[in-house]
Amino acid sequence: RRGRCIPDVGTGGVGGSGNTNGCQSVEITPTRSIPNVMFLVDQSGSMPEPFGGGQNRWEAAHTAINRIVSGDGMEPGLQSIVRFGLTTYTSRNGFQDGRACPVLPTQIDFALNNGSTIGNDSLYPYSYPDDAGEDTPTGDSIDALVSQLLPGLSDDDPTIIVLATDGLPDSCECADGWPNPVNDDQRYCAGPPTPTDPRVEAVTATAAAHAAGIDVFPLWVGDLSNDPDDPTRSHMQDVADAGVDGTGTVWVGDDPASLSDAFENIIGASISCDIQMDERFDDKVKACNEGDVRLDGNPIPCSETNGWRVKPGVDDVIELVGSACDTLKSGDVTFSAEFPCGAIVVD
Repeated sequence: RRGRCIPDVGTGGVGGSGNTNGCQSVEITPTRSIPNVMFLVDQSGSMPEPFGGGQNRWEAAHTAINRIVSGDGMEPGLQSIVRFGLTTYTSRNGFQDGRACPVLPTQIDFALNNGSTIGNDSLYPYSYPDDAGEDTPTGDSIDALVSQLLPGLSDDDPTIIVLATDGLPDSCECADGWPNPVNDDQRYCAGPPTPTDPRVEAVTATAAAHAAGIDVFPLWVGDLSNDPDDPTRSHMQDVADAGVDGTGTVWVGDDPASLSDAFENIIGASISCDIQMDERFDDKVKACNEGDVRLDGNPIPCSETNGWRVKPGVDDVIELVGSACDTLKSGDVTFSAEFPCGAIVVD
């Protein structure tokens, strides 16, 4: 939105009638980035297994998601400042017997204030419908989801997928792993003569999502070994690295509290503390020394570490740092900024 110009009216000198030099202070109305966060949750046969706190893995994941979206009665959720969506994925023996694969039984589109929809406890079928099943076609599901999301996305707002799963993937071509852990062959593969390792498919799909502008953050729901040579650990690291084009984090939730914290940390990182302006700073030192920047009506200082600053390298973005950034990320807070004559270029 445009900055609103406020006349800087003074008393003038002896015999004067006010400020006639046209100098103006500027009140900034911010444009805030609204991220899109899609939860992609494993609906395989192991997700109803016990997790802790009297919940199974799905219930714990869903409870943690609800806390982030709608709040927990003590802290507000983020549904007013983040567009959340939810997709679950599974298959029943992949392409075996001509079945459809992947299956995405629950699909809730991105929207603000959709906590009541995402929080519906009936979303997850505890007895599998005919078109669902017990498998984990992670790569196929990421591909399918991304192809659905891309046409409706804007370049202005970041989009991420939070992948919550509890096992190594299989695929639509190979519904029981690679190779089959029982007899070390590919007799459960219905794909081409030399189908791809499902772990490779998952990493490839994640990298393709990132290349298309959608970062993927994998979260392990369960007790993941700390052994770096554990095949599941190494696979999750490969997915994490592909999801952000670098050294990713293997997020782990092995109890309800850690699961909730992991979700919160992933999503918090996606919320920007940049305030885009339609005007630009002309005198950054003057803006810093004389500007009035507030959160929820409370003034915050101009600071490189805890308050606000002109974002380095640009002249039209206010960046909140330290506890001010944390406050902005905590929910629907008000932001205001007014700068003196000469600090802002006004068209």
